[in-house]
Amino acid sequence: MSSDPEQEYFSDGLAEELLNRLAQNNSLRVAARTSAFQFKGKNLDVAEIGRQLKVENVLEGSVRKSGTRLRITAQLISVKDGFHLWSETYEREMDDIFAIQDEISTAIANALELELGTAGSEDVTKPTSNIEAYNLYLQARFELATRIEKNMLHAADLFQQAVALDPGFSRAWSGLALTYSLLPQYGPTIPDAEGARKTVESAQAAIKLDPENAEAWVARGYAETLYLWDWTAGQASLQRAITLAPNDANVVNLYGSAMIMLGDFVQAERYERRAVELDPLAAVQYGDLAILMLILNRNEEGLEYARSSARLGPDAVNRISELILALQRTGKFDEARQYLELADHNLHADPGFLAAWWCQYYYEQNDIAHLRAALAQLIELKNRGIGLVPFSSIAFYSAWLDGVDAALPWLEKSYQQRESFLILSDTFYLPERISTDPKWLEFWNRPGLKELMDIRRAHGPFEHVGYWKERPQ
Repeated sequence: MSSDPEQEYFSDGLAEELLNRLAQNNSLRVAARTSAFQFKGKNLDVAEIGRQLKVENVLEGSVRKSGTRLRITAQLISVKDGFHLWSETYEREMDDIFAIQDEISTAIANALELELGTAGSEDVTKPTSNIEAYNLYLQARFELATRIEKNMLHAADLFQQAVALDPGFSRAWSGLALTYSLLPQYGPTIPDAEGARKTVESAQAAIKLDPENAEAWVARGYAETLYLWDWTAGQASLQRAITLAPNDANVVNLYGSAMIMLGDFVQAERYERRAVELDPLAAVQYGDLAILMLILNRNEEGLEYARSSARLGPDAVNRISELILALQRTGKFDEARQYLELADHNLHADPGFLAAWWCQYYYEQNDIAHLRAALAQLIELKNRGIGLVPFSSIAFYSAWLDGVDAALPWLEKSYQQRESFLILSDTFYLPERISTDPKWLEFWNRPGLKELMDIRRAHGPFEHVGYWKERPQ
């Protein structure tokens, strides 16, 4: 990769573009970006890289960029014997970048066809003719991949600059859609409603330009499901995405996440495991699989995947939060407390997230006194507008402490805002499992919620789903 840290985004972007092009060849299994990039800058043996990625050949290379001049070297190496199947050096102007990508991906496919009998790759349409827009797009991809709120906000700005320069750049529009579909889950800056609106607008722009843009379809379907509660449209968009890109790790992962919300846990597990298979060194894939296992009360499996997620993403607050929850669900409270303190002092977790995690910590231990104090702090943060504090989280602990009557006012506020957290399967999976109080059941029969609960019931029955438990007498 480039030796200039300021140009790291460019070399990363070029590598990702090549991965995407090779992945379009159905004869090849190509490790996804997150997993492949784990080895960037590390002097590891090719055989070890191949073992960890579960691949038979490794593409490595370097990029040097000076002004508008590029020097790119690439070589394809067999994991089995270290033999170089193909190598080449390119010295071109930046304006030739798409031609270079075509040459490299075609040459690799041809080399593999000779060695392995795979079919050659198809020509790929140039995504944009505006090199400055493409440069901004690569920078945005680099920021989005971190899954850190401030970086994702920067990614959104960069994608917007790219589409301003080239309104016909479908992949920049879909990158913007994906960013806004995820942002409300990573911090308080972008509310659910804003994220939904901007996701759908950007996805629509991308799809109008390229109806087969799977990233746009999955971002739209995810927003339609999580934020807009349009179950019919959401499922149609998600199905379109998975049909177009069944081997895209991000598409598969978000499809699986949507299936969790809909209560189709059989399909959810199938696709979340497939995402791990496609991207075996990506922290987010293990983290989402961990959450599914915890929702299904398969807690030891959840802890195993959560440890993998935290190991691969030790600086990501969301990855540590999954481990904290898994440790609590398996009774390892001392270790969970250590990670809670790490999230607070070293990772500077969102105050709302942190307060909710302390509520969960005391809830899992049936520590009523400390939970009341932690819940009071959570409510204070909500009243002061500090951090991401869903009304539905307050409702959950209020219901457990003082019954469903105490939860209903908070749920009413959550419903009025169409909070995404209200429909997550880890909280109120099916209302009748918590209470048969008529007022409680009436709330869950409201438009949007009733349809979702019917969908979940149709996929069941699933026993012991979610985090709700009986309060000790």
